[in-house]
Amino acid sequence: MKAGGIIQEDIQEASLIVGVTRPPEEKLLPKKTYAFFFHTIKAQESNMSLLDEILKMEIRLIDYENMVDHRGVRVVAFGKWAGVAGMINMLHGLGQRFLALGHHTPFMVIIKYHRESLH
Repeated sequence: MKAGGIIQEDIQEASLIVGVTRPPEEKLLPKKTYAFFFHTIKAQESNMSLLDEILKMEIRLIDYENMVDHRGVRVVAFGKWAGVAGMINMLHGLGQRFLALGHHTPFMVIIKYHRESLH
């Protein structure tokens, strides 16, 4: 990549692991920094076991939901179409991955969803 990033499947050496939703507990890597929507501020019961693991493994957690500007307004949020856009992008990525492995699938023609900022 032009910015110097390295794309690879083994993330053992990564200093920052970015996702949209919570990772599976069994895939957490100790003493790493993770950024994803975790909703810790809501204390959702379904997330408490993952939070326990994060604390036990000394992981730094950046919860997108808690990222705010100087006025306290959230700077990262998804609307009702986030899941749809995420699925489109995931299928696009799957198509690109299969293509890189030499497989031609219908997924390779799915166009990645994006929208330019209106600001």
